[in-house]
Amino acid sequence: MEMMKVSYGVLIDQIDGEFVVTLPDFPEARTQASNFNDAFDAAVVCLEATLAARIRKGEDIPAPSLILNCKVTPGAEIASKALLHKILRQTGKTAADLAKKLGKDEDAVRRLLDPDQAADPAELSAAIAALGVQLAMAACSIRVGS
Repeated sequence: MEMMKVSYGVLIDQIDGEFVVTLPDFPEARTQASNFNDAFDAAVVCLEATLAARIRKGEDIPAPSLILNCKVTPGAEIASKALLHKILRQTGKTAADLAKKLGKDEDAVRRLLDPDQAADPAELSAAIAALGVQLAMAACSIRVGS
């Protein structure tokens, strides 16, 4: 399995004094902000909400396109849940299959996948590892002078 990333390109356009934010990999993702710096924060919130909606609906989460240099990354918990969801879909595994591998009941795994339920990072990492994938995180500065 290839390296899966959850940093997505963002476009920020100024229209009529507002900063309109779109995420080209997610046609449904659009938000706005009153200034440029707030647009990045709005982009993260929008990405997280979009990932959560796709998980809830059982929809695919696309690979990030390679064309945009300006990217936003969701928080660690929703990023981990999105990756777990994506791995399950790509491997054709179900929550029941994962529960069996983890020695847990299916409801516990469904809660782990649920974007509206808090999850222990160690449990998310263990679930991803049970599917043969190592979770790795990276950090980078998002603003100069902050």
